[in-house]
Parts: sequence; C-alpha cells; structure tokens
Amino acid sequence: MTPIQDLNSLELTHHQINFPNIPEHHRKFFMTKYSDKNEKGLKKMMQDFLKFTNNFGEPINNRGFRIDNTKVVENCIGQLKRIGSVEWRKSSQRKGTADFHATIKHPDYSFPVPVKIEIKLPGDRQSKDQKLYQSDVERSGGLYWIVQSFQDFYCKYHDFIKS
Repeated sequence: MTPIQDLNSLELTHHQINFPNIPEHHRKFFMTKYSDKNEKGLKKMMQDFLKFTNNFGEPINNRGFRIDNTKVVENCIGQLKRIGSVEWRKSSQRKGTADFHATIKHPDYSFPVPVKIEIKLPGDRQSKDQKLYQSDVERSGGLYWIVQSFQDFYCKYHDFIKS
C-alpha cells in the first residue's frame, strides 16, 4: 500500500466513524483529493495524516501580515479611485521557523515529542536562519525533519514510531 493509499484509507475510516449515517456509495463525494505537488497540498496531507493517527500538526505561516491603508474616494466628476498604500508588518515568529509543527505520540514514551518539519520541494535549499533554527531545535531535544514529499514524511514518521 502506498502512503497516499494509506492516507485515503485512514480518511475513509475517519469518515465511517464520525459520519455513520452517510451511505457508503456517497462517501466518495466527501473524500479529499490529495496531492503533494505543492507546499500547500503537502501541508494538508501531513495535517490530515496526523489527525487521523491521533496526533497533532499545524502549518505555520511566517510571512507577516498585510495592513491595507487604502480607501476608495470619489473625485469631483464622480469617478471612484483607490488611494493609499499597503504595507507588510513583520511576523512575530522567529526567523527560520519550520513550515509545519507537529506533536507525535511515540508508543514507548509517556509524553508526545515535538517535531518541526521543514518542507523543501526539489530545488529549494535551507537558509542560514533555518539551519540555525534546526540546530536549536535538535540541541533542545526536539526533532527536525526536512521533507520533500508525502512519501518522505510518511517514511520518517514510521521510522520514528518504530525506533
């Protein structure tokens, strides 16, 4: 069974438990079409997989936030015009933070383990800030994974559970 087939199977089981009144022949309309071709899709796959396996994961946005200082005004001949500017404020998150933060239960531990996951699609490289963040996480006892695909994440997850 491939990792994506396993994810689909976990989702089906989740639906059957949480929504028992939906007829089986209608379930296919509620199933997610997963793809790890881009970062957003990969984050969704990882988040759902962790949810279906009773763990926790959340995507992290370190972009900052947009402040729109524009307004629409009407000139003397009745035309509407947008004036003002848009600015970006820095995020309060640390520079170099991982793209995805997870908390995974290991069968041998009585406590969950924090895992920071950096997504690097083919052609991407870690920045200097990301390498520093990785060393800080690993030095403090946390796990830091770099994944390129759902297959990669799936293998690292199962290697961790079996270790």
